[in-house]
Amino acid sequence: MKKILAIFSTMAVCVNMFAYAEYSDELVQAYNYAYWSRITTMDTIEKADMEGKLTRIAMSKMITNYAINILWLNVPNIDGCNFSDVSSALNSDYDNGVTNACKLGLMWQNMPNNKFRPYDTVTRAEFGTTLSRAIHKALWTTLADWAPY
Repeated sequence: MKKILAIFSTMAVCVNMFAYAEYSDELVQAYNYAYWSRITTMDTIEKADMEGKLTRIAMSKMITNYAINILWLNVPNIDGCNFSDVSSALNSDYDNGVTNACKLGLMWQNMPNNKFRPYDTVTRAEFGTTLSRAIHKALWTTLADWAPY
């Protein structure tokens, strides 16, 4: 029995090595950190689509997970974070990332026509702004503390 388990374990390691072979060490390390830190819930690097486009709804889930699991922020119990283009079911599919990112003050308040635009691609500027907001919240700094930026 132990030999069979050892064989299966070896096979699993080899399969993972082949799967990771097409990715750079940097991407593999980033994926492993994100997975073990519970920033992503994708259980393989292929499912994580490391080189694909990042949508706003996917980022809302990941930035919320990062804020909670890494920065130890708490989601406040406030109202007013509903968007006309994000149903409760869609929000739930992304672990309520849309409402949690909004409640944390990380993403897209006062959007035109109350739309979140969940499937739009995130720009580098949007990503940087959102990450910066999360870090500054964790450091207990306010927008007034950032001036001039």
